[in-house]
Amino acid sequence: MEENENNENNYESLEDVLNSAIIEQRELMKDFAVGSEEWHAALKACDMFIGRRIECAKLEQTRLSEEDRAKREEEARIASKKERTKELVFNGSQKLLEIGVPAAIFGYCFFQGMQFEQTGTFTTNMMRLLTRLPKPGKIG
Repeated sequence: MEENENNENNYESLEDVLNSAIIEQRELMKDFAVGSEEWHAALKACDMFIGRRIECAKLEQTRLSEEDRAKREEEARIASKKERTKELVFNGSQKLLEIGVPAAIFGYCFFQGMQFEQTGTFTTNMMRLLTRLPKPGKIG
């Protein structure tokens, strides 16, 4: 984190240096006669500093757009991960219901039937109903 802050401070100081150099060149140009060699040299230096400042601004804009793109990609990845998690939870719940509910009903019926083995009498209406229904293997 400190390196990032130092980089930003260095960039700001570079911009400040370029600004002060541009101002200095303009001040120098005021002292020279228009069209003289010194004036042209100061103008050329001023143009160079302005070009460097424009390059720095372009680099900063590129950096900001890359950061925004990376942030959007990260948000999309997190949203996709949340969606996959929801889907997994839903599918897992559905499978649990498909397997768990019939298993629970079978277990309940099985243990109720086991009470018949212990007491010799049918203890629930469901078991009484099951004994009265026709058996699948019998005819008539």
